[in-house]
Amino acid sequence: GVIGSVVFVFFRQLGWMNSWLSVLLLTAGLTLYCMLAGLPASALRAAGMIVLYALTIKLHRPVNSINFLAFAAVLLLLENPFLLWAAGFQLSFGVTLALLIFVPLVQRNLLWIPSKALRSSIAVVISAWIGSVPISAWHFYTISPISPLFNFFLVPLVSIAVPLLLAALLLSFLCPMGAAIWFLPVKAVLFLLQDGT
Repeated sequence: GVIGSVVFVFFRQLGWMNSWLSVLLLTAGLTLYCMLAGLPASALRAAGMIVLYALTIKLHRPVNSINFLAFAAVLLLLENPFLLWAAGFQLSFGVTLALLIFVPLVQRNLLWIPSKALRSSIAVVISAWIGSVPISAWHFYTISPISPLFNFFLVPLVSIAVPLLLAALLLSFLCPMGAAIWFLPVKAVLFLLQDGT
């Protein structure tokens, strides 16, 4: 999701949002990222949904995120039906479905919070927790009531770390010395994430 957002912002700045070139580059970039990540279900799910969103925008069709999620699930299950029983698959799709359903509902109950950004962050954390609780309880026999609090602080760090890591990776091919310097702030963010978990 973070990678897709960065790419969308980049294409918007170039004025390429409605071109087939942007869809092809986005698909190629996300495919490469999924391969680098080891093709986990979560990355494939996110990539599939982002590509479907880009195609929908290009074809001027109505956006329906739950349909995108279902289509991504069907594609993955056609390739490997046994994914349905994998914890990673269930968590990825379960949490995403919970976000799509519960975030608007939770936000409506947080209107007393003046900051829209804070309302949105709290709604995302609570909704993700709601989606993960039954799956975590089933697979791992644990429920963490304080995980929403940790996620509230850790998710923004991940949103910073992923683009920094990708920039460092690209820079390592162009200028290894510059990449070594660039990795210093990335390392600091990763240490914060490791200590937080």
